[in-house]
Amino acid sequence: MRWQILAALTNGWLWLLAVLSVAVLVVSSAPLWFTLMTGAAVLLGGAGVQGAVEWNKEKQRRLGPDQRRTALPESPGVADPDAQAVIQRVRTAAARVRRIREDDLEAPADVLVSTEVAADGAVDAMDELGRQVDRVNRAMTSIDPRAVRAELSRVEAQVAQDKQASAELTEQRRAITESLRAQLSAYDRLSRQRVLVLTRMQSAAVSLEGLAVRLGEICALYSARHDDTVTTGDLRSVASEMDTLRVDLVEANASLRQSLRSLG
Repeated sequence: MRWQILAALTNGWLWLLAVLSVAVLVVSSAPLWFTLMTGAAVLLGGAGVQGAVEWNKEKQRRLGPDQRRTALPESPGVADPDAQAVIQRVRTAAARVRRIREDDLEAPADVLVSTEVAADGAVDAMDELGRQVDRVNRAMTSIDPRAVRAELSRVEAQVAQDKQASAELTEQRRAITESLRAQLSAYDRLSRQRVLVLTRMQSAAVSLEGLAVRLGEICALYSARHDDTVTTGDLRSVASEMDTLRVDLVEANASLRQSLRSLG
């Protein structure tokens, strides 16, 4: 960064500002040491600020657009690797939408902003769906289906083979089998629910990726045609579809939360 500061010291405007500050203090009969220190502080301080700005610009340029603008934080609180993989796809698509909005200076800004807002909303909804997958996983870990099936087989064999058992003992064994079957049924429902959530997430990820691609294509056409009403209509259509996707994900979250409650 020192080279940027040294380069800034050649800025004529900084020298002019320093000279003016010195002149004002001389006219006001300020002490010579204070006048000189003030002029130096103005010159060096201004050079430091300008050097820092130029250094940051150079750093951003070296990083490239993908690293400086598309990096998104990891999904908070989502542990399931399958859910994380899908969420990352959505975050990448949302970052692409953001990059298009930042780079395109000709397409209607309000439409591009609305697409970015919708994409970010879809990311938030996907994070919540991922947390629901974690909830299902936690519920599933409380049941060992292999152990439950083995115990169920033993108890069913006792009911079928122990002809000397009393009616009360047989009834207790049948109650055990019903309880074990209920555990297996709960596990199966949770497993199906997990597949449903992950499939819904994958569908949304693919849809958002497709919309991001379409957005980039339409913006390229808009730049070529300039103020084309057909292209503008296409942009608004993509923005509307993205917002519909976001709303659908929010509604899916509410529906899935209700489904999880019913499984309890």
